Amino acid sequence: MDAYVTKYNLPSGCCKCITANNQVDRFYTDPEIQAKFDERLVHILQHWNPHFKKPWGHLHEVVASFSPENEAQGHLWSVDKGWWCRRAQAMKALPFAANMHPSIPVSTGGSIDLADALYQQLYVCPAIDVVDIHTYSTDACDINKIARISATWALGQGKRVRLQEFGYKGPDSQKTNKLIPIISAANELAVPFMPWELLRPENGKDYEFWVEGDLWHQLALQSEVAQKKVSAFSWPELPSSQPPQLLANWLLCLVPVSCREVPVQAAAALRVPV
Repeated sequence: MDAYVTKYNLPSGCCKCITANNQVDRFYTDPEIQAKFDERLVHILQHWNPHFKKPWGHLHEVVASFSPENEAQGHLWSVDKGWWCRRAQAMKALPFAANMHPSIPVSTGGSIDLADALYQQLYVCPAIDVVDIHTYSTDACDINKIARISATWALGQGKRVRLQEFGYKGPDSQKTNKLIPIISAANELAVPFMPWELLRPENGKDYEFWVEGDLWHQLALQSEVAQKKVSAFSWPELPSSQPPQLLANWLLCLVPVSCREVPVQAAAALRVPV
């Protein structure tokens, strides 16, 4: 992003760490900048790594997904909800599709707030395969509600959903109390979860998980639960010693008793221009 700030003279408060002065609106709205960013995405996919003897876009053995940007348009008042789709289309467009392995999905890269994961344009875009949910909320019920709607829409559009980033600042005991209910909420819906992030040694002043203590123990237990869950989603790009258990005859609801709880608008067909 710094290169675009310099080249296009985008207002920035980074030099004094006054993030409120950062004005990145033009990065997401200027046609020239968007075209240059698309070229950068394609360049990344086409980059030839001499150690692997193939371009990055073909490293399906080690790449779970590609996203155009992490938490794009975060904290902007006005969001271009079609931005993700246009970037995904550029990543998959001919003649560049030959440089992206077909088994590697394109994901959204996450949201800032839970509600951002419910932009309908993400679900109707043919080029987007996975909708990523990011949240640092500790309201497990709210996360369950948003994930339920997101997964419902995704199933209706042939896409997948994952809780890709979450965390909490605090000592091990507080992290455990705040985060395990969130993981349980994801497991209830059989939505995969990806903690942000695993570190050693521990640091209670940041959002990371660390690889010891009660949180680590509980995370391991919840991971075992997730492995045994019957899911509405398949993840064929992730090798597993056991074939996935997929739910049969699922239509726009994730657990039988929840069908009557899903809002009508969640079950409606999405017809939103991108």
